[in-house]
Amino acid sequence: MASSSTPFHECRTYYLKSGISQSGFSSVRIPIRWSAHTLPSDPNTIDDAFMSRVQEVVDQAIQENLKVIINTHHFNELFYDDRDYSYQRSRLLKFWQQISNRFPISQYGEEKLIFEFLNEPHEDVGVREWNSLVVDLTNLVWNKNANTQNNALGQRKVMIGTADWGGVAKLPYLRLPRAANPKNTIITVHFYEPFKFTHQGASWVEGADGWIGTRWLATQSQRNVLLDYLNVVDKWNAAPNRGFEINIGEFGVYSLYAPPEDQQAWTAFITREAEKRGYSWNYWEYSSGFGAYDPHSGHWRKALLGGLIPEDVDSL
Repeated sequence: MASSSTPFHECRTYYLKSGISQSGFSSVRIPIRWSAHTLPSDPNTIDDAFMSRVQEVVDQAIQENLKVIINTHHFNELFYDDRDYSYQRSRLLKFWQQISNRFPISQYGEEKLIFEFLNEPHEDVGVREWNSLVVDLTNLVWNKNANTQNNALGQRKVMIGTADWGGVAKLPYLRLPRAANPKNTIITVHFYEPFKFTHQGASWVEGADGWIGTRWLATQSQRNVLLDYLNVVDKWNAAPNRGFEINIGEFGVYSLYAPPEDQQAWTAFITREAEKRGYSWNYWEYSSGFGAYDPHSGHWRKALLGGLIPEDVDSL
């Protein structure tokens, strides 16, 4: 698994040839909405053409010497279908059964491919529901699929986040199965604090237009707020029988309204603090509203890229 010197990074799946690895990144996290790509006649079965496309992208990334995380993204049916939660829960397990079949550890070693079970559990998937799902999902991968995911060739590494949108606040309530240990499990948290700065003007967030103009000037008080969140993670991980790799699985600033110099300063502060603590990290995201890459110009956003991967980290 990546150390702080070889961190994980976030990107979209379809620009693998834009120089991601050449720019200093070592991994891609691929968000996948499996629930939107099932057979019309069977919503429990992933369409094979879509699965093959995902496999193609994973193969391309590995060929570029990038480590890969694949997840379940935007499974809104699971989060919001109050009447049929049990059914949607069973779908998630069936998806990971099919994923386990397609990506055996004999072909995709544990240091090349990571399984992230579910992005940002929330709403119907609260703390209790998520803790229960984690038990069933790890059992599915490590035990029920031991022939392909847990054998003499190794054990599949999994990435586990927190309830309530993946934030730090619910980390103390996460309950891991006994089989989870620092060799097979990565703990991930998402980090968008202060939210009124990182999401100012975001069209999908109620009231965000009123936050336009919010600054982040790296004052001591502003830094202390962020350090307090990170210290919660450190404290949790220092408890007996933990010592997991911590992954900041998403962090970023919506670019449309935030001043570029503030965006760069905030991003650099989070990245350097993560690395000081030995965390790996994933920037959200590649080429959209938060993106480090501009698909229109075909170039990286230099200031933002410099905040993520400065030429000389020791000089900062």
